Amino acid sequence: NAAGNAATVVPGRNFPTQWTASNDAWRFVPAGPQNFTVSWFEVGNPNPISTSLTTQVCPQVSTNYFAQVTYTNCDNSTVTVRDTASIAVTAPVMQLNPTLVNPSCPGSSDGAITLAPTGGAAPYTYVWSPNVGNGPAITNLSAGTYTIMLTDNNNCMVVDSFILTDPPAIVISTSMTQPTCFGLMNGSATASGSGGTPPFTYLWQPGNIAGPTASNLGAATYTVFVTDSAGCIDSAMVTVTQPTALNATASSTLVTCFGGANGTATVTPSGGTINYTYSWNTSPVQTTATATNLSAGSYTVTVSDANLCTTTVTIVVSQSPPVLVQTALAQNVSCNGANDGSAVATVTGNTGPVTYSWNTVPVQTSDSAIGLPPGTWTVTVTDSLGCTGSASISIMEPSPLSITFDQIQNVSCFGANDGCVGITVSGGHGNYSYLWSTNATADSICNLAPGTYAVTVTDTFFPPNSQIIYFEDFDGLHNWTLNVSTGTNGADNNFWVVNDNEGGVPPPGCGTAANGDSTLHITSVANPNGGAAYDAGGLCGTLFCPETNMRAESPIISTVGRNNLSISFDFIGNGAALLDNASLVMNDGTGWQTIAPSLKSNVCVNFQGEWQAFNLALPASANNNPNLQVGINWTNNDDGMGTDPSIAINNIQIATLL
Repeated sequence: NAAGNAATVVPGRNFPTQWTASNDAWRFVPAGPQNFTVSWFEVGNPNPISTSLTTQVCPQVSTNYFAQVTYTNCDNSTVTVRDTASIAVTAPVMQLNPTLVNPSCPGSSDGAITLAPTGGAAPYTYVWSPNVGNGPAITNLSAGTYTIMLTDNNNCMVVDSFILTDPPAIVISTSMTQPTCFGLMNGSATASGSGGTPPFTYLWQPGNIAGPTASNLGAATYTVFVTDSAGCIDSAMVTVTQPTALNATASSTLVTCFGGANGTATVTPSGGTINYTYSWNTSPVQTTATATNLSAGSYTVTVSDANLCTTTVTIVVSQSPPVLVQTALAQNVSCNGANDGSAVATVTGNTGPVTYSWNTVPVQTSDSAIGLPPGTWTVTVTDSLGCTGSASISIMEPSPLSITFDQIQNVSCFGANDGCVGITVSGGHGNYSYLWSTNATADSICNLAPGTYAVTVTDTFFPPNSQIIYFEDFDGLHNWTLNVSTGTNGADNNFWVVNDNEGGVPPPGCGTAANGDSTLHITSVANPNGGAAYDAGGLCGTLFCPETNMRAESPIISTVGRNNLSISFDFIGNGAALLDNASLVMNDGTGWQTIAPSLKSNVCVNFQGEWQAFNLALPASANNNPNLQVGINWTNNDDGMGTDPSIAINNIQIATLL
């Protein structure tokens, strides 16, 4: 049959044995897949609403539907048939009646949807997508699309979607004003709100500053919080930048000649805000990047940028060393009234070759001047840069030779020869020799007959047959190293000094203070910046001198190519019986050694010290030596009792015999 549940066969064929093949006819019910498809349509809608044999529909009003079945024959041809079904709706149409509440602020989750369904057949079931609830009201919603599938008791269904939207977002526009100078706190930041629900309030952090503009700000990042009238809050960050730090470097050029004023100083600014202005502490004030016509010294320039930010830089303008001229006496005038004196000049600190000009007539232009009469002679030295230096020296002459006949004894009797005559000589150089007209050679002669007798007196002049290698009189710049401590008591920067508190005088001469001739001497403990009181007893102030082994050292002296060296100098102490002493020392490159272990001087009136001239041969290790040094070493017995003497040195000269 059509239902496939019954078949009619030839009687006896199916029982009790199996069917047999015969010319009988029978019917088979197919057991394979169905050979048809089903599509349901709502009349007027070309799109199928279902492909099931049975479908459920929930129209709001009476509606016609039709089913379309397409069969596929064994030859793959198809047959399509249709049938119509009508659904009559008798219940009221279901209505959702929604109420929507949008989120109060962008990004918040306080929105809500509430349904008040009518129609259909209560009760209703609610299926929300996304799954945010199962009742008529859903809450705590953010902006988005929400779909409801409402089913009544008849399984009729209504599906609808609702869209919740955020209010307009708060839009914050910001700007900032830099501090005028690096590190200042006069910048500002400004915010302006739009969108949202005006009006707006503003709060800046850090600083807890209210208002759209925050002032007096330094360079940093600030956050502004903007709140609208709905209570919505948004924030923005503002970075207040600052100009780069105003910096400056400076350079200088050398003053060509010592004491000149042709140096320059140049400042190079960077950072800040161009353009720059300049102010140098010169007189008058110079206002360019380069200050000119400067003497040696320290100068400060203030650089200002376009925002009046300032920085200062100090630069030292140096100068060439002075052309230091020292004169040494080569030879005083040999005899009173003669003009055979000579002097030699030595130069240090010069640049390149030098020229000499002596104030002689005619001008002499070598380092030595000869044929000089007594007087003061000045040499001016000019180096290759045009820098000059000068020094003077006094050429002395001996006093005239004077002969006094003070021992005359006439002949006692006529015809006798027992007369005598003697003389006293002064002036000149001393070491007199005598030649009488009788050829006698003593300062007195006897056994003379009556007559006239003549005497010729000659002094002894020893012209210095030497060449000066080094000379220091401490009257100008010197490069001695003072106050080298070699003992246990440490250094005293005020112990050895150079000034005229103990002035130099030619030996033999008594101690004299403040005569303008500087010397190297030991200071007073009671007056560290003053001189020892040689002309008041030579006391080391009013206290004993506590120092031990303090040395003053010369610069390096080259004696290359020189032999047979001697050293001469003037020395003063306060007496010959010293418990403490000064010694002459020398360093030949292998270490310091003592040449004269205890320098003494005579005593003038009132216990004053007397200047003494020393002339000593230097050891052979000083010959041909590129690194020779000499020095004066003070040794204090440090007994802490009584008063200890002081000493002074002047006119140190190293020479070689020719």
